Amino acid sequence: MLREKVINTIKKYRMVESGDKVVLGVSGGPDSVALAYILASLQGEFRLSLFIAHLNHMFRPVEAEKEVRFVREMGNRLGLPVFVRHENVPAYVQENKVSPEAGAREIRYAFLKEIAAKTGAKKIALGHTMDDQAETLLLNLLRGSGHTGLGAIMPVNESFIRPLIECSKEEILVYLDQNKLSYCVDSSNLEPLYQRNKIRLELLPLLAKDYNPNIRETLFRTSLILQQEDLYLESQAQRHTGHTLKSGRRGEVILNLKEFEKVPAALKPRILREAIKRVKGNLLQLNFIHISDMLDLIQNKPTGSSLNLPEITVYKDYGRLRFFKGKAAGIEMQFGSPEEEAEYVIKKSVLERDRPLSFYRATHDTAYFDFEKISGPLYVRTRKSGDRFFPQGARGHKKLSDFFIDQKVPREMRDKIPLLVNRGKIIWVVGYRVSEEAKVSFRTRKILKVEVFRKAE
Repeated sequence: MLREKVINTIKKYRMVESGDKVVLGVSGGPDSVALAYILASLQGEFRLSLFIAHLNHMFRPVEAEKEVRFVREMGNRLGLPVFVRHENVPAYVQENKVSPEAGAREIRYAFLKEIAAKTGAKKIALGHTMDDQAETLLLNLLRGSGHTGLGAIMPVNESFIRPLIECSKEEILVYLDQNKLSYCVDSSNLEPLYQRNKIRLELLPLLAKDYNPNIRETLFRTSLILQQEDLYLESQAQRHTGHTLKSGRRGEVILNLKEFEKVPAALKPRILREAIKRVKGNLLQLNFIHISDMLDLIQNKPTGSSLNLPEITVYKDYGRLRFFKGKAAGIEMQFGSPEEEAEYVIKKSVLERDRPLSFYRATHDTAYFDFEKISGPLYVRTRKSGDRFFPQGARGHKKLSDFFIDQKVPREMRDKIPLLVNRGKIIWVVGYRVSEEAKVSFRTRKILKVEVFRKAE
């Protein structure tokens, strides 16, 4: 019987403890209805306190309101508190440029966690089945996922538990029919509009008919094997995070590139994923291409290069990789010649102006500029004949050679001093002074910080 199978699954994966409060994610579909009735029947045996949570995604206005009424009535019959929320997921999807499935999942999981916090529940039960596991494995395989994606749905993942994960859809429908339990049918699941629906309605039936009648069970077993291997690989990767990843300022994460070189190739993507997760809080929208781009940044791009990923920026610094929220400045760093590129290390960052003007004075290797006065690439070179410069505090432009004389720069040093150029104008004589035309002023809102270091011999 299905009830006994669920009991075995709960015990096998230690999903609940006696006295637990559990939030049930109930859509009104067959899986979640079966989940609600079975767990309600186990309240006494496991001493559980249950709460039903239902989210109206507002994708199907008429059907969705019927589902809200159905779930409320079911909660009343079971004597369980019901929490309902209406969320405009279509608007969220459009605003955040995510797929309908991803947007619905993000909002639904946030809602369930909120209800768990409100009720003091430590567990959130979802109605995923063996069929869902098979669909997810195939979906992620077609996307090119690694071990983690192919492991598909974990029976227990943080506070989320899935008591039906070893039960088939067929078993659930039989249980509902035998117990004369009604449920709602989501019409959007009946059409092959989304890839998951195509896999459910077309690919899995084809595989079962022509290749393996037990394909769902086979894929489920495969997912369990991959989950165990993934857990082992993750434990090995975690052994390296202590000396490869460090916390920086303002939520940054710093990757030590020298230590990263020592990490086995199979574990490097996991280290990068961990860095992203620490900064962003999740791995949503991160894919294989992003990991490949980060590895390429490390192996092939010069210091000062950056990479914009969903919600975060990865910046290659001297000997390290910096991960931080938001987009990079969008300013390109260039060098005057291969010799100059080999001689200097350039670092840039964008800051909010949150300190007195006196703080933003240039030093021998650091200068601050009004970000809005900079456009196009920044260019590092040495002096050329005819160079002119508008020193901060001066009345106007002067020959660079005259500026060097004023600053008493030795003649033999003048051809070696790096100059930071933007739109053909010198904005910083490194180590001496910034330009009046790009300086930080009371009107400055964002600041471009540029640091120039001579590489160690």
